[in-house]
Order: sequence, then C-alpha cells, then structure tokens
Amino acid sequence: MGKEDILDFINKIFFELFTLKKPFSYKTIRRYERKPFNLSTSGTSHSPACGILPLVETFTPHSSHFTYQKAAIGIIRDAGKAWFSDTLRAGFAFAHTARMRKSAFTLAEVLITLGIIGVVASMTLPTLVNKYQKQETVARLSAAYSLVSQAIKRSEVDNGALDYWNFELDSQTFSDKYIKPYFQVIASYKAEDVPKNVHNYCMNGTNCDSYFDYFDLPKIIIKNGTALSFRTTASGDGTRFLTVVADLNGFQKPNTYGKDLFAFSVAAGGKMVPYGVGDVLGGTTHIGYDRDELANGSDNRACNKSKGGAFCAGLIIMDGWKISDDYPW
Repeated sequence: MGKEDILDFINKIFFELFTLKKPFSYKTIRRYERKPFNLSTSGTSHSPACGILPLVETFTPHSSHFTYQKAAIGIIRDAGKAWFSDTLRAGFAFAHTARMRKSAFTLAEVLITLGIIGVVASMTLPTLVNKYQKQETVARLSAAYSLVSQAIKRSEVDNGALDYWNFELDSQTFSDKYIKPYFQVIASYKAEDVPKNVHNYCMNGTNCDSYFDYFDLPKIIIKNGTALSFRTTASGDGTRFLTVVADLNGFQKPNTYGKDLFAFSVAAGGKMVPYGVGDVLGGTTHIGYDRDELANGSDNRACNKSKGGAFCAGLIIMDGWKISDDYPW
C-alpha cells in the first residue's frame, strides 16, 4: 500500500467520523444565518474544529448540512499531508522495530531452550564420549601393534631371526640391543628411573604391578606417546618368547588393563600375537583363538571385570579390531 493510498484511507476514516456525528441542528443554522461564520478565523465552540483547523470555506445557511465535514476533510488532506507523511514514516519504522522485537527470543524462552539442550546433552554426551574413547583406544592399539611388529621385522634384518636372539640377556640389555634402536624414542627409563607413583591396575580394580614384572621393567616412550616395555619370558617347555606391554597414553591414568594397558607376545618365527593367543606349549599364549576363553575363562587374566584383563587385546583383535558391545569397558 502506497503513501497516497494510506492518506486516502485516513481521509475516509475522518469522513466517516464526521458524518457519523449529529449534524448541526436547524436552530444552530438559523443562528449562523444571522451572522455568516468563517471557520478559518473562529475559535469559538461553534466551530466544528474549535478554531484549530485553518478552514477557508465560509459556512452559510445555504450550505449543505455536511459542508463543514467535507471542508474539514479537505483541510486535513491538504494542510496535514506533510504531517501525516512524517508520522506514517515514523509509524512504519516503529512497526518494523516492533516486529523485529517480537521475532526475537525472550530471556525466559532462551533459558527454557538452554535447559532442554542441557537435559538432552546430559543424556547423550556420556554415550558419545564413551564411543569416542573406544574408537580412540582401538586406533592407538592398532598403531602400537603395527609399530612393534615393524620394529621386530627390522631388527630381524640386522640381528637375525628372533628365534636366535639371546633371550638370556636381562630385559634392559635385551631391549637396548634388539628393540630400542628401531623406534623413534622420545624418552627412555631404566627400571629404577620409572616414576614410583605410577602403578598398574587389573580390570577388577586390584593392583597389577606384578603382571610381567611390569613395574620393574625398563620403558621407552615412542613418538606417538605410547609407553612400551619388553620382557623376555620362558614358557613351561623352556621356549623363550618376548612379552610386550603397551601403555597407550604413557604414564597417564587409568593405567588399567583393557583400558589403556594391553599385552602382546612375540613368539618363535617373530610372529606378534595378543597375549593369551598363540601356540607356545605350557606358556600363557597357548589358549588359541577361543573368544569365550579369553573373555570368560577361568584364567585370572581373562578380559572381564572380575578378572585381570591382560587378555583384552586378544578380544579386541579377535572381534575385528573393535570394542564390541559385550566388551567390559
């Protein structure tokens, strides 16, 4: 609607207002008949506009009863056009601002929305964080497995097949000779230099420093932040093999098997397998690929919350490098 349309609309409104008023009585007209009355100069109560509007049409007794109404409308249109234009412009600006304000959220609405978001977040965030932690754990475990396997292969190129390595050496000397040179090491700890406040825990919450004598083993921190320990071990039939314990986040907590601590074995032929899986007779790698035995077996290192959890790497690898729904996370 244009400005002219709006002014015409207002004219109609004023016309209706005036014409709905009771017209001058005949008595009043007779009074004006005695003395013609000019509305342009009058300020008396007889003036329809009380002398405010500068009317230019003289009211005479021969005029129509509604001449003054029509005159007033014309004056409003002509003399007040500029005022209406400015007023309407300001009115449109105010209406626009009002619509803008109306479209914004009130404080109460914002608080209610934030409350709903908070409730939803509290319900879903733990699940999302848990899922992310599982994925990150598997990714780090896979990286550690790959790096150790590659280091063993490179060492075999320089030192001969693992079957002929000198397993009579203590763990520190063995690691320095066969393992450490094949990693990008950012920190190295002898057994006596390892922080004494860093302890390891079984999945059931008990202290597991005795597993693999891990607490007293030398450790290296490689470039991706994983802490590695290597221990030479003899199986029940005298076969020697290498135990590898990987702490995926270094010395940071939780330092718990199945969470950030995982164990592997490197047996004859240089084959690296998760701890609890393999074919070393009489040793701890003799279980084979039996998932139920790894997860729910009688061995105190089984991967469940009532046991130690040293077999958890085997469970993850056996499930296709993923943490399944029944994993005791």
